[in-house]
Amino acid sequence: MPSAIAQVQREFRSQGLVVLAVSVRESPERVDAWAKKSALPFPALLDEHALAARTWRVTSTPTTFLIDRRGRVVGKAIGTKPWTTPAGRALLTALLAS
Repeated sequence: MPSAIAQVQREFRSQGLVVLAVSVRESPERVDAWAKKSALPFPALLDEHALAARTWRVTSTPTTFLIDRRGRVVGKAIGTKPWTTPAGRALLTALLAS
């Protein structure tokens, strides 16, 4: 998961794409080790008690939320998705343009 998301984050960062990882029910030490091992180019946040996961109705991981510039959820993707394909890049380009 991190490699495709990391790739599009690097590619679209200058256009305003912000990526945040949220780890559910993991210790800070484990998340830190995973983030370092994965060389994440974006922040990894902690949801140790799954409060955010419940609020956002996350039922499995990875779950990706697409949030527009006004803070509105405009999409939700469960599981890994082909963000680096032409269709994935076109979706991100369209969302960042609006």
